[in-house]
Amino acid sequence: MHILISKTKRKEYFIFWTYYQRKQLKEIEW
Repeated sequence: MHILISKTKRKEYFIFWTYYQRKQLKEIEW
């Protein structure tokens, strides 16, 4: 159970980080 929660959190963090980087990249290009 604990491992599953950690995995989910990691996935959410990864998705958020990817979105954040993409946003930063767009702002720089713009």
